[in-house]
Amino acid sequence: MMQPVTRPRFTSIVPVAGLIGLLLVGLMLAWLAHDRPLAPQVAHGWLRADLLSALTLLLLAGYGLAAVVVSQADHWRITVVAWCYGVAALSGHLALIAALVIVGSALAQRRLVFASALAIAGGLGLIAVTSGEWFYAAPGAGAGLVGGSLALLLVGTGLALRAQRQLLFVMACYALFRTFSLGPWTLQWLFVALVAGTALALWASWHATVAPRAVLPGWVQLVMAGFVLVGAGLGAGAGVVVAWYALLIGPLVLLARCPSFPLPNWPLLVLVWMAVAAAVAGRVTVLAILLGLSGFLLALALARWAVPPLGSAPVGRAGQVLALVGAAGAPLFVGTLAGPLVAQLQAGLSPYGELVASPWTGLLVVYNAEKEYVASLPIFVLLALGMVLAAAAWLILRVIGMKRSADTLKAPDQ
Repeated sequence: MMQPVTRPRFTSIVPVAGLIGLLLVGLMLAWLAHDRPLAPQVAHGWLRADLLSALTLLLLAGYGLAAVVVSQADHWRITVVAWCYGVAALSGHLALIAALVIVGSALAQRRLVFASALAIAGGLGLIAVTSGEWFYAAPGAGAGLVGGSLALLLVGTGLALRAQRQLLFVMACYALFRTFSLGPWTLQWLFVALVAGTALALWASWHATVAPRAVLPGWVQLVMAGFVLVGAGLGAGAGVVVAWYALLIGPLVLLARCPSFPLPNWPLLVLVWMAVAAAVAGRVTVLAILLGLSGFLLALALARWAVPPLGSAPVGRAGQVLALVGAAGAPLFVGTLAGPLVAQLQAGLSPYGELVASPWTGLLVVYNAEKEYVASLPIFVLLALGMVLAAAAWLILRVIGMKRSADTLKAPDQ
């Protein structure tokens, strides 16, 4: 008997369309706010968008679409939460941002998520109360960058990680990096972010080396979150680039929760190189060594990732293509988006580390505070090396598989 043809449900198509719409809005804002922030006079500061807002919208849409593909959860709730956070990223009023974060997190119906939202909202509210300015673009808003506000924002980011809510983590990162547009952090809180991020990266990468393949993407996401905190703790342009590149490739790791989708090995290698080079440019040698160790453990974990089954070869090939685009597009991201983003956040960033790119030649170069050359990476050379390593791994797996098959045939009958 012929089975009826299944058609996509209307209730699933509309949330996806909503996320695609959010993605298009983010792309439009990235073009409009490339040179300077958008602040319409008729909105009186309530509506304000810059490249940080545009990238946040792109990430919310990307994580939302990946969550729709991976999970069987309420797709409507994912879309509504993404749009709620997206509207918060388009607001220039700290109280409205805090209120939208709480409303969006309340839809998750989890105490830990709500606690994270309260911490983020509390940090933003404390900035406003301390400085007396409720619009973050106001000249005196930087006076609210006290230890309590930064502590609440860091706690909210940590709780978002603990709750394993990618959309909330993106919003927490937006709030955390928004503070750099107000002014510089104190050295104590930069050190706290560096220590927390490095510890998280080392802990997660160690567990990733022994974790079952089914949960390996979750540990890789924690490693990347550690790099995001390290990027914030560096307090320099190179650190901002590291953090937002890690967030940008995050949806690919989330998609790897599907058994047929591969982990994006090459973008992760680029991320590790960026983090180590940023630490060297910031003259934090111990940090560079520890991040290199975390990258080595991460490479060991990625080597254990199984080849997708033959039945899902198209999905696996699509994943490899996306990983290649994510790695090869790193210079384009740095040259076209990350550079202007750093310029717009320059009020709170130190000159200790700058990552620049030649987008069309695929070259990334890192400079220190004296504009002295620190390190460079031709992306296409890394991709060629990655292809050689992938081919070698494939041959090794084939040899192991052939040997196991021969041992099975030679086994005596019981």
